Amino acid sequence: MSNVEIQRLTPSDNPTLSMLNDMYVERGTKEDWSKLHHLHYKSVERNDGGMAYYRCMHGEDLVGVVVLTMPDILSRERHIMFPRLKPTGKETTAGNKARMDLHINKHFVRINRTVTATLYRGCGAGYRMINLACRMHGTKFVEIVSAMSRYNQFVEKSGFVCAPEQEPTHYQAAKAFLSERFDIENVEDLTGMIEEYNDMHPKLQAKVLHELQDFYYKISAREKTGGNQGKTVEDSVRSLGFRRVITQIHQVGFTRKKYGVYKNPDCDRTLPKRIPLSAFDEQKTDEPLKLV
Repeated sequence: MSNVEIQRLTPSDNPTLSMLNDMYVERGTKEDWSKLHHLHYKSVERNDGGMAYYRCMHGEDLVGVVVLTMPDILSRERHIMFPRLKPTGKETTAGNKARMDLHINKHFVRINRTVTATLYRGCGAGYRMINLACRMHGTKFVEIVSAMSRYNQFVEKSGFVCAPEQEPTHYQAAKAFLSERFDIENVEDLTGMIEEYNDMHPKLQAKVLHELQDFYYKISAREKTGGNQGKTVEDSVRSLGFRRVITQIHQVGFTRKKYGVYKNPDCDRTLPKRIPLSAFDEQKTDEPLKLV
């Protein structure tokens, strides 16, 4: 552990709950995520693991967990904020690999999941935990893509700069595709679509499900990249049931997500392995942590 220590929060013009002084952030494990993952609104998804975990503790109590993973290969919002990283379409396979290895994987990491225990929600622990975890990981840039952040400002409070909100890439295609197969007036009504599907004749259900699986595979980059690269529709999505595949289509086609990026001011420093949560309040989010 580094010999440097973090200056603790002292009474100021910006008072916080006193118990924040007794919380700290440190490296965690997948086991920590397993303890809280059921509280996350996407807890049923397959892809909820990560390459690194950070946890916030209050004594023996687990306050929250941040899960970091590798960045997506392509990101429309990243290309808006970092236009030089946008491929031109003329790159060779070797050139694309070099761009990913030398520029994206080397300098970017993505927050895959973040969750706070129910007892500690609303006290300000969540966004402080996220900020300190980003600093401690040491990567120059940390990305986050979140639907919930449209209703909660924790992304901005954590120090992320957000790209202008974009209409989902496949919004029009998903709307047209579903409208051709369902009678419901609003195809963004997930519950209504499930009810209509349940009322279909079994043969029609089978036909619609097969078409939905094909469409989801077509619009989902995640099912064809990374660990799924080279997999066919039969390999990756044919086993998905209706609820799963229609939910995935809705997420890809209709969910408006906020993209944010945090530029780590401590990426070139050695930080302690355990940092008091209150250290967040000692400087601005884009300034280096004050070490004593």
